[in-house]
Amino acid sequence: MSDPAELAGVDVVGADDRRLGQVRDVYLVDRTGEVCALAVTRHRLSTRTVLLPLAAIDLATLRALDGDPREDEPRQGHREHSAPIRLLVDAETARGGVEPAVTAHADPELLRRAARELGLEEHAGG
Repeated sequence: MSDPAELAGVDVVGADDRRLGQVRDVYLVDRTGEVCALAVTRHRLSTRTVLLPLAAIDLATLRALDGDPREDEPRQGHREHSAPIRLLVDAETARGGVEPAVTAHADPELLRRAARELGLEEHAGG
């Protein structure tokens, strides 16, 4: 992704095609600037946000967003995309995930815990 900030507001769906919500925050690996997790909120004004580690995301859908804005949308602010980010777990499982840290920083242990909560293998992150 050329500009990870462009992921803000993109729809996120589970492996079951049910909508989970929209990307609220993007977490990056400090050393490389690569995406390591997304924070997703169900509704724009929702107080419940879940942290989705990269291990929970279908990377092909994430890569497909790079350079795929809707042509009929203005190019100011964040871009609207025609395709959602798809998860490797169903939406209900994702809703039960961990909340992001209040520090807005996801350390490797938090990413591992987030993956475990979703029933995914542990992975090294952040």
